Amino acid sequence: MLKEIYKRYPERWLLEASFDDLLRWNRWWFKERLNGDLLSYGSSVAQNPFGDPDVHSKITAGYESGMDDSSMYEGVPFNASRNVLELQDVGLNSLYVADCKALEEIASILGRKAEFEELKAREVKISRRWHRSGTKKFFLLNRRTDTGDFSPRLSPTLFYPLLAGIPDKEKAKRMIHEHYMNSAEFYGEFMLPSLPVTIQLFQGSAIGKEPFGRR
Repeated sequence: MLKEIYKRYPERWLLEASFDDLLRWNRWWFKERLNGDLLSYGSSVAQNPFGDPDVHSKITAGYESGMDDSSMYEGVPFNASRNVLELQDVGLNSLYVADCKALEEIASILGRKAEFEELKAREVKISRRWHRSGTKKFFLLNRRTDTGDFSPRLSPTLFYPLLAGIPDKEKAKRMIHEHYMNSAEFYGEFMLPSLPVTIQLFQGSAIGKEPFGRR
């Protein structure tokens, strides 16, 4: 949002005042929420001045996602030693790539070459981990890190790779026409429902063994 505001109101001071805080936040995610080779939502041990009973748990990890009622997290355990849910989340990783790209653009405007290279390296790491298999299948799925299986649960966050510009034009077109515009999945009364119109499970060997399986 900061990048887009700047494009409309090009006040350099706004970028200078905000960049370092946003960079620290970007660094924090990669340091604290890397689960294997991709990011997962989680919950770290923290001060609890109000004595809330739900701390460092699956519940609070769900709060971090902002989608704690989503069926994506049903049956997914919380790893207390790593502070993360055992699910590599497509939506989170997509948002992280988009964040890296936005901060790279801001770093370029500010002449922060070292920070640009740092951000670019993290963007490339996450993006390459998605595409490591070289498969032509396109639909990214959440992956369980406790079992190695891909989640059969569909969610609007599976479209977030479009925000990050991850799929090429052909794959993006297929995602829209085969899934978003599919009345058996997401197309209907609401623009983008939190659950598919009819919940469908992916079956058999159609799901491979690479990070973030593709349908």
